[in-house]
Amino acid sequence: MMAGAQTLALNGGYESCGTIHKVPDEYVTREPRGDSVFTAINGIDETIQQCQRAGKLYSDVGVPQAHPTDWFNLSDYHHFATDLS
Repeated sequence: MMAGAQTLALNGGYESCGTIHKVPDEYVTREPRGDSVFTAINGIDETIQQCQRAGKLYSDVGVPQAHPTDWFNLSDYHHFATDLS
């Protein structure tokens, strides 16, 4: 049920902050690769590992493009009701 846990985490993140934030261009690499464009957040692999080891969120470790949010209780959360239109 890995997809369910990932979906719950993403829904909780959105519910907590209430919007999607654009990562500023200075933190993003884009390079042509064949018929598409490779896009990555600079240093994201190291940041994910650092946060995982420390049990912290991106905003807790000072990632400049991170946005701290309020705690959101996902107990008994079963429906993503936000209107994204």
